[in-house]
Amino acid sequence: MGTFFADISEFQVPVDDSYPYQILSIRSNDGTYEDHRFAQNYTWMRAALDSGKLTCGIVYCYWRTDIAATFQTMQAQIDANGGLHPKVILMVDLESGGNPDMDETTAVDGMIDLMAGWTGDYKRVVLYANRGDFYTMWASYSTRLPQIGGTIGAGYGSNPQLPGQIAHQYTDGQGDYGQGLPYMCAPFGACDMNVADNQTAEQFAAACGVGGDDMTPEQAALLQQLAANVELILQQLAGASNFNGWPEGGGRTLYDLAAATAAKVGVPNTSDTKAAS
Repeated sequence: MGTFFADISEFQVPVDDSYPYQILSIRSNDGTYEDHRFAQNYTWMRAALDSGKLTCGIVYCYWRTDIAATFQTMQAQIDANGGLHPKVILMVDLESGGNPDMDETTAVDGMIDLMAGWTGDYKRVVLYANRGDFYTMWASYSTRLPQIGGTIGAGYGSNPQLPGQIAHQYTDGQGDYGQGLPYMCAPFGACDMNVADNQTAEQFAAACGVGGDDMTPEQAALLQQLAANVELILQQLAGASNFNGWPEGGGRTLYDLAAATAAKVGVPNTSDTKAAS
């Protein structure tokens, strides 16, 4: 069948250790409105990701046309509650409710770009929509869709089968719609439920760019610092601008400057690569 997961917001009770699945999706904001239970839900999510209870987590914002303000609200919510966990996927909740029912491709792509710029990987971004909103509001989806982790389609009673679909929301908690699938989940009771068809939680996570390692947040931060140190060393050796040498060394790298000095004092078989011809 696949891997089930719930989709929750402040309209449900906060998550706790009775939650039975390896993926969880939580709302951070609706435009500039901050979800009142996000802090509690995200704190639990981070701990569950660290302990291995969750394989990956999804944090989503409800789409609003002011993408800068919407993204900044999401970012502020996450930063205020421990920061972006390396196993968290960001999701655009694209719905026409309260929004213009028209093509918003440029703005949708812009929101995806903001999210990917923060995560450092387009694969750690997914988009949720029903069929009507997907084709109307993201009419020119072909540019960004191949870059992101995929889509989560909403369809109650039938699979929407969106392009790039990696999971689908099959109920809004009002029943199983004749599918025989769970529409209640501890500790929330009836709620939005999703399934990643024919995938394990690990396969879903890998498709969204967060699989394949067991790094803790501390290890991820250490790796990031190591990369920054390597960059600094390369700049010192080879120059700050595209590694093309330092201006005060006549455009020479540190090694080139050493060779030029050696040639100047007469060391055999040395040369100055920047010597005037």
